[in-house]
Amino acid sequence: MFHAPLCRSHARCHRILRNGRRRTRSGQRPAKEPCGFHKTGSDAYYRHCASNGSNVVIKVEVAWAPDHERCVGSGRTWLGSASRIQGTHYVGRTC
Repeated sequence: MFHAPLCRSHARCHRILRNGRRRTRSGQRPAKEPCGFHKTGSDAYYRHCASNGSNVVIKVEVAWAPDHERCVGSGRTWLGSASRIQGTHYVGRTC
């Protein structure tokens, strides 16, 4: 059973099934985001792909500012602007 659209543009709308899985208007599942660091046109994200609820520490490499560590949980975490965040990596410990 479908719920209401999540966006206003019908060409880009996704609908959510009761179990939370997304589908495009054509019924196809969208491509899954990669695990780890990735950027969109304007934003930087880290996706921790664990299904056990663990949190991990990542090092965030920032342009023109000191790098820093951050604790992230399962799923996608917004890190900041894609022009500011240069990369991330797992530092080998949980938090």
